[in-house]
Amino acid sequence: MLFISCGTPKAEVRYTTDGSEPTVESPLYSLYSGPVELEESVTISARAFRQGWDPSAVVSAAYEITGQVASPKFSLKPGMYTTEQTVRLDCADSEARIFYTTGRSEPTQDSTPYKDPIQLAESVTLSARAYKTGWVPSEVVSASYEVSRRLPAPVFSIKPGNYDTAQTVAVECDTGGTKIYYTTDGSEPTEESSLYTGPLELSETVTLSVRAYKIGWTPSESAEGVFKIIKKKVKPAVKKPPVEVSPPPRKKAIPKREEVQRAAPSEGEEEVVEEIEVIPERIAGPVKTETKKEAPIAGAPPKAAVSTPQKRKKTVEEDSSVMLVKGLVPDFLYILNEEWFEPGEEIIERKKYGDWFWVVLEGAVDIIRETPRGRAPILRLGTGSYPGVFAAVLSPKRMRTATAVAVGKVCLGVMDIQRISTEFSSLSSEFRVMLESLVARVAQITDLAENFYLEKSPEADDRLKTASPLIKQGEKTSGLFRIKQGNAFLVRHEEQERVCLATLGTDDFFGQIPLLDFGHEPLGASILGSPDVETLEIDQEKIRQEYEKLTKAARSIIANLGDSLSITTKMAFKYRKK
Repeated sequence: MLFISCGTPKAEVRYTTDGSEPTVESPLYSLYSGPVELEESVTISARAFRQGWDPSAVVSAAYEITGQVASPKFSLKPGMYTTEQTVRLDCADSEARIFYTTGRSEPTQDSTPYKDPIQLAESVTLSARAYKTGWVPSEVVSASYEVSRRLPAPVFSIKPGNYDTAQTVAVECDTGGTKIYYTTDGSEPTEESSLYTGPLELSETVTLSVRAYKIGWTPSESAEGVFKIIKKKVKPAVKKPPVEVSPPPRKKAIPKREEVQRAAPSEGEEEVVEEIEVIPERIAGPVKTETKKEAPIAGAPPKAAVSTPQKRKKTVEEDSSVMLVKGLVPDFLYILNEEWFEPGEEIIERKKYGDWFWVVLEGAVDIIRETPRGRAPILRLGTGSYPGVFAAVLSPKRMRTATAVAVGKVCLGVMDIQRISTEFSSLSSEFRVMLESLVARVAQITDLAENFYLEKSPEADDRLKTASPLIKQGEKTSGLFRIKQGNAFLVRHEEQERVCLATLGTDDFFGQIPLLDFGHEPLGASILGSPDVETLEIDQEKIRQEYEKLTKAARSIIANLGDSLSITTKMAFKYRKK
């Protein structure tokens, strides 16, 4: 930048850039009105004029421009930020000076010189330019920063979870001057939602979502928690009929000779006296018995009724054509509460989402699929079995793949999913992925059972035509594998037919899983691999060791998953044969 000045007041400075002398008549001159931008080598000639005065002497100066200064660079990318930021300016030429503005104006050497990092506490547009003596100034560079500080998410005063009584929940935000809005149906809170003004009284199950707002700040992330208020259902008292208990077995006393009113035996005849043994009824309850009536002997006391054993009535678990899964006695340390369900009451609805699961304490639960032909029974869960979404332990909000219905009056224990999830979270990712694979396999086999119930044949998969055996049905194979890429197909061969039970993909497992036998590969099915399949062999001993370190409750849940897979497969082929 070139500045020209004259000491005479009201003088007018004219200059040329072609080396010619400035005159009043010269057409090639410029009237000096401000700094002259020099962008290339040039010779400036200048002269001062004032009316009624003689012009000044001509002064000339040659300027050699060697190049343009490199543009400054910003250390922070333009964009949106939720906290205060620091921006540094840098130029490749260490001798250059940087000037900047925080508005829309273009930087000049009169603008703010850059010395220290710039602190951004609010939205701003930075413009910068580098200058160096004898060089053309750099291009102007700009960057816009939207600094909108995000509020921290509110926190609950108590942890989400299962409670057997009404709860009071307070909500707090670390930043002062905020307003918290909330919903109780799991939807995203907005400023149109309910305003939090004090602790909330929760007397029933809700999904509480909260979000903080403040002027000039970005709203917080939503915090969500499910507070399940489990009101224990009291089992109604059932008045049982009185138990009839027969006296202990005894011998019938022989009546005195004089009490028997019948003819005395003739001389030489022996007197015959009958001894009758009385058999007691079962203590388990009154049993109706029938005795064969005989003609009484005149004068003799009546014979005692002789009871006959009666066939035991089948229990709810036994009285079914559906195959039954039973487990071990549950660990009550993992049970939060008990819930009672009436006969036929729906416990779980298919295609609904949920994270809860139970253990059967009394009675039985039918797992079914609703179809156009009616209910298709899949399996029956007896005591010690786990209806619900075990997969929720591995990852939340799973969709139910079948419906669960109470068979008779059923008592279920509500499992402490947080405690179980904590235990399963300690497993290796390999073990957890293996369990996910089994859960997905159960869902596919259940679909197969429903199709067979409806007398539908599985759709042919053309990929089977190019698949080659990885494990052959009936072979003694002990390996366990994880699919890295491609597909594998679980196929059962029977009666010169092959039935595809499930399609396995990336991260699915196949082979012999330690401590679990669900009747699939290798003895009950083959594994065929697609041409591009790649597998990784898994250390079975490591899986076994992890399994054995689990608590009895966790091992029981995994074993129940394997049993359910086995029974569901058998039920599918039972429908197929029909």
